[in-house]
Amino acid sequence: MSQTLIGKNAVLQALKAGRPIHRIVFARGIVEDEKVQEIRAIAHELKIGSMFAERRDVDRQAKNEQHQGVIAFGPSFRYSEIEDVFERAQERNEKPFILILEELEDPYNVGSLIRSAVGAGVHGVIIPEHKQADITAVVVKVSTGATEYIPIVRVKNINQTIRGFKEKGIWIFGTHQNAPQTYVEADFDLPLALVIGNEGRGMSKLVREQCDFMVKIPIRKEGIDSLNASVAGAIILFKVVEGRIRGRS
Repeated sequence: MSQTLIGKNAVLQALKAGRPIHRIVFARGIVEDEKVQEIRAIAHELKIGSMFAERRDVDRQAKNEQHQGVIAFGPSFRYSEIEDVFERAQERNEKPFILILEELEDPYNVGSLIRSAVGAGVHGVIIPEHKQADITAVVVKVSTGATEYIPIVRVKNINQTIRGFKEKGIWIFGTHQNAPQTYVEADFDLPLALVIGNEGRGMSKLVREQCDFMVKIPIRKEGIDSLNASVAGAIILFKVVEGRIRGRS
């Protein structure tokens, strides 16, 4: 199986991260900006084949996603192991900080959350094998290539994985509009795993029951009663960062 990488950032970050790339295709007439020049230079150095094609052909190969005139082809995304997540935390001498996505179906949410996770210093992202958007070309593009810089683990059973985390001393938490404390009041200077549930259903009952605590994001409710999954996740992820900085001061 192969995967298409779509857009300048996705292709460039894959090249920088050393991901195998078989071939790069540029749309005819593409503007030779700094990123395109860098892609071409790295491809030349690594002896990766490249070619120019008509834009309509690039559109078709990108399945009409916004490709910015650049697509690449390589092997399917390689998932990490749970051990890789804990090794990364140990290498950084930090308390584990993990993001668990439970059955998110929108690849745009998944890509955005992975990008936020990398920015927040999360040590790894956990996704289930079923009922979940995989790490597709769209996810990689939305993440602007951030999928190359964080261990992403696909597991058969989220509940079993969470139980394993709890045995390792990881505190599990999520968000709920009726939680007894706001995200501002919570103590995040702990080994943590944040669960973000399905866009419509939220967290499943079994996962929610395994959470050690829940937090809420206060909303004024003027026309909305909840936030998009990726927005809510980003707010909490960076609040954890702030909490840990305060904990060290």
